[in-house]
Amino acid sequence: MALSQHTLELPRLSSADLSVSITPPDATDQTVLWSASPEGVVSVEAGRVTGLKKGTAVVTAVSDTKSDSCTVTVTPAVYRIETAHDASGSIPAWDAAPSHAEFSMPLTAKKSGLLLRALEFRIKGFVAGKMRAILRRYGSTTPLVDLSLELIRGYNDVVLDMGGFPLEKGVEYQLYLSAVNNFYPPSVEAGWVEENDFIDIAHGSSYYDGDTTLIFAGTVVLREAD
Repeated sequence: MALSQHTLELPRLSSADLSVSITPPDATDQTVLWSASPEGVVSVEAGRVTGLKKGTAVVTAVSDTKSDSCTVTVTPAVYRIETAHDASGSIPAWDAAPSHAEFSMPLTAKKSGLLLRALEFRIKGFVAGKMRAILRRYGSTTPLVDLSLELIRGYNDVVLDMGGFPLEKGVEYQLYLSAVNNFYPPSVEAGWVEENDFIDIAHGSSYYDGDTTLIFAGTVVLREAD
């Protein structure tokens, strides 16, 4: 017999399936018994392995007198928080003429031990130019993360690597986006934002238009601290 994989890496709380090839295929006894050692790192049921806590475990499958094993490494959990989407599941962007070139959006971690790993969103450039994204504490102008990227005219699917910045629980941070030219910020209805257990995404505000219903539209990728 043989397992489909002999090494496997899983974020905590995620699952993956291991399959078994039994030889000969027409063997009378097709029973497979699963186990994991040490206990508590992963669970395994009918080949489905789930990471329970950070560490390494060996998953073993036994059929008749034959066995095979897979070494499973469980890493800190990664949370992908989808903040908004339209009916088709895509991330929306403004199609109207832009009225400003900068806005800020507050976000607050609701649990400790979270690292801000990445922001993924769609934005529409009015003309080609440079965009700047800054993470800072609310009320401060000191950048904690300071990134820039080139926008093309039209839709831009952006992935910003935030470097695994540690978010303090309950502290309000501000994501500030600006462009040297007008651009279309991510724009959604407040009701589209899904509540989650990890982070609060609040209404943004435009520096030129006052309070708005701008909300970050896309995915916030968080990771547990080691």
